[in-house]
Amino acid sequence: AALKAASARDATLGRRCKLICDDCAGEAAAGILQTATVVFIANLCFGAELQRRLALRLEAAPHLRLIAVVKPFADVPRGFEFDSSEVAEATWTQGHSKGAWEEHPGQAVVLYRRVSGVG
Repeated sequence: AALKAASARDATLGRRCKLICDDCAGEAAAGILQTATVVFIANLCFGAELQRRLALRLEAAPHLRLIAVVKPFADVPRGFEFDSSEVAEATWTQGHSKGAWEEHPGQAVVLYRRVSGVG
């Protein structure tokens, strides 16, 4: 649904973007990441070991230039550097101004950018 909604705003997005629900640190991820240039990972509940395995997969992705995560890495993936922390629009933060919920502008996201000539 998210890709469909975004594609309605940008007709080429469906050809350029792929949403994947899989083991992000497993063998399937290694193949998927071979062509990825930008990834967003909702890693809020990932433990230290999964974060470490994920960082290794991302370091090995040859074309990856930008990583966006909800939870910062304890150690920045090799070949990347902290870029910025942004607030991204998210469906789960919209419309929560009723009752006990405070209104939120979006989800905090940490960005890491590949260092030129590294990786």
